[in-house]
Amino acid sequence: MSLTPHTWVRYLAAKLRYRWRAMVPDAFRVYVRRTPVGAELDVSDLVEMLVRQLAENYADDPAAVGDELTRIAELGSAAASERHLDGAGHAEHERDRLVEQLVEDMGSARIRLVGPTAVRLGVLIAAYCTEPSTVVEIPRQRRAGGAIA
Repeated sequence: MSLTPHTWVRYLAAKLRYRWRAMVPDAFRVYVRRTPVGAELDVSDLVEMLVRQLAENYADDPAAVGDELTRIAELGSAAASERHLDGAGHAEHERDRLVEQLVEDMGSARIRLVGPTAVRLGVLIAAYCTEPSTVVEIPRQRRAGGAIA
């Protein structure tokens, strides 16, 4: 029996519904789980590596890392006070640049997907996002006036 692309997506959606799936076994794992409105990606392995690296950097040079994090926090406060400028403020852009640089210095937040792994991830996400999930609507218990519906 030959599966069409649509049948293949439906098959994957039915088979993998509501289960976490490891997608990148040789690098940082990317887990995909179906949600009622689409898919959820879990990149905890990558985040854990970045936190461990931040801790090692802090152990090596607490003053420098502490200064960087303090500067990011200060720029966050300044950015909040510049919200009325509709993006014309400098603090938010500077904070974002510092955060990006810090993450890059720790090893980057990118996960490279190549070949079959990239295809599998794409098919799985497509399956979760195109196959409608069963959503149960719960009737209202009370109306605006307080009477039971």
